[in-house]
Amino acid sequence: MIAVKCFTVDWIYEKRKIAGNVDPGLLEKTIYAFELLGELIYNKLDFVFKGGTSLLLLLQDFRRISIDLDILCDEKMESLQEIFNRVIQSSQFLKWEGDPRKPSGIPKKHFKFYFNSVINNLQDYVLLDILPGSEIFPSTQFVIIDLEFFECESPVKVKIPTVNGLIGDKLTAFAPNTIGIPYRNDEQINSMQIIKQLFDLGELFPFASDIKEVGVSYNAFVAAENGYRNRNYSRDETLNDTIDTCYLISQLDLKGSIENEQTKSLRRGIRQIQSHLMNRQFQLNEVKISAAKTALMAKILQTNTTTTPLPIHYDTNKINDLGNENLAGKLAVLNRLKAILPEAFYYWLLLSDME
Repeated sequence: MIAVKCFTVDWIYEKRKIAGNVDPGLLEKTIYAFELLGELIYNKLDFVFKGGTSLLLLLQDFRRISIDLDILCDEKMESLQEIFNRVIQSSQFLKWEGDPRKPSGIPKKHFKFYFNSVINNLQDYVLLDILPGSEIFPSTQFVIIDLEFFECESPVKVKIPTVNGLIGDKLTAFAPNTIGIPYRNDEQINSMQIIKQLFDLGELFPFASDIKEVGVSYNAFVAAENGYRNRNYSRDETLNDTIDTCYLISQLDLKGSIENEQTKSLRRGIRQIQSHLMNRQFQLNEVKISAAKTALMAKILQTNTTTTPLPIHYDTNKINDLGNENLAGKLAVLNRLKAILPEAFYYWLLLSDME
């Protein structure tokens, strides 16, 4: 699908310049990820493309590089094997293999597709994660696979969720104490994976347009995640988890703030994500703004608020509107944001008005 020249050292280093000098190995894996995506479509696999990599297609100015493929697909293993074998025959990939994991209750299958890396001079791989439930999103759309990092030999369209559907999905993922990506799985620490969800939610926030669609998606993923874990978390519990985690981030380094193992993990994730960003800063101040946006979206869902129209936009003129407004109770520590991060303070103020 992707032109052969796009897999060369010269091409990758040239395109690296427009990606903020991102790690060339990561850029190479991104190109191969989209090669795999196109080959799966070419070989007639029916699926919905989701996750962080899909945002590169959905948002014109998405600035996080992503190297794995997440898809929803209900094909049986026998059919998958046949399609994977055809992919190897018709593409740049050398071989594929299953990547078994310790049972977790989540019916996700993992596969590695290997290629010869011209950057690292060894065999590397793209990870494909497949989860059943291709009908879980309330609506989907087809978009053309087209990015500045590569050229396609012919146009290919892929099915992806809408912005609203993805927000619902990612809100469930950003709930580390209930149904989301946990702070750790056994020995695996998930700090960066958690912060990736927050980054994505912050990027999606300005494009949210239908809170009902967000809610339908959210409810579907809450039910699915509860089922995988054999748990029965309520909608309030999972949304409170998201809001509380956003609060924990927002209060970092403010007078009266707390530090614990969770804040250490979140700080670690903030440091780790920097190498995956393209021409984009996501230091603590930017993280706090994304956290405030995410908390507000979760609160809108929780209260079924219809008086707050989407999308929500902030501009500097709103600073004057803040006046003597202050947050109270647990949120009072965030009042210091008014002077240093008025945008984040504004979103928390909107949230507090819903309580």
